[in-house]
Amino acid sequence: MKSQFVGEPEVNAADRQGNGFGQQGMWFRQGDRIVVIFDEFPLSEQELGEAPGDGTAIQQAIRNGTRDENQLTDAIFNARHPERRGQHLQMNERQLIREWLDIRDNIVRPALRVSSAGVAPAAPANAQPAAQAPSTTSGVEAAENTTRILQCILGLQDQGRAISFVQRYLRNLTRAEATALSNAGLQIVSCYEYGDPTNMAYFTRAQGLRDGRLGFTQAQAVGQTSGTPIYFAVDTDPGVAQRQAILDYFQGVQEGYTQYLIDMRGQNRPAIPYAAGVYGSGCVLDWCRTQGIATWFWQAFAPGWCNNRHVWDGANIHTSGRDEPKRCGWRLGRLEGWGNEGGWTLQAAQQPELRSMDLL
Repeated sequence: MKSQFVGEPEVNAADRQGNGFGQQGMWFRQGDRIVVIFDEFPLSEQELGEAPGDGTAIQQAIRNGTRDENQLTDAIFNARHPERRGQHLQMNERQLIREWLDIRDNIVRPALRVSSAGVAPAAPANAQPAAQAPSTTSGVEAAENTTRILQCILGLQDQGRAISFVQRYLRNLTRAEATALSNAGLQIVSCYEYGDPTNMAYFTRAQGLRDGRLGFTQAQAVGQTSGTPIYFAVDTDPGVAQRQAILDYFQGVQEGYTQYLIDMRGQNRPAIPYAAGVYGSGCVLDWCRTQGIATWFWQAFAPGWCNNRHVWDGANIHTSGRDEPKRCGWRLGRLEGWGNEGGWTLQAAQQPELRSMDLL
């Protein structure tokens, strides 16, 4: 099934190439309108039409793995209006647009909240957390340009292993440093952290949109490889009551990714597809995995943080120790991984460098 919301004519196969399309669909701009295309929704139109009610259909779709609120809303709307045969909503169809928004706000979002809160049953009090296999790789976390200490990093060992990856912040990573790291045989792991992610007031949907848009744009600017993640940082320990703020922020990150794709299309540039990762406590990683809004996971060290006493069972990266004493004259964080950290190296053929700050 293919459904579309708000936009212009059908997109042909040539238009789809190189613009970030995937199994979950994509937003893009045509003229002054936005088109959203979703492919392979898990329920057919017939199944949706036969469902006892919208709520039942949504619950079934969520159980089948669909958690995108726009995709779910679009499916219910199209099931209610088979006479439209998937026709785009036009800007002058105000009553139908209000109906679409009502479905999203009063059916889809509540169903997603209930599903997120109740996906997994409570574990028995004596249950042990799932065991993560022993790590196989070691890395360092660096806050500044590592070019002048590369040889020192190459000489380090952690847990008896040489350093194979370096985490760097996109806010100050340059293509020159990416080239030096790549030439040294080190994988680069990208993180976006800007402002004050140690303060819960930071985590809003609007901030997530801004961070996503700038972060993914900067990743393309420095030549980050297609399909690799950017880890967005939750550098604090939110409680359960603050869970929704974290989810709202990562919903904004997803919207920022959409805006990045639109920006690239508007500049006639090929949009490099990336993935969203999250850095935080075990609880933050749990929430984001359950909601399906991040697919790469970096667990913070702080043993006192929520669900952080053990290595989280789905971690790609784990901060394994404090960044003291200094190594190579720096406070280099100690990282461990399992060979799937999401690292990348600079490829020979690169697009002209972009400047993410031009978007502000």
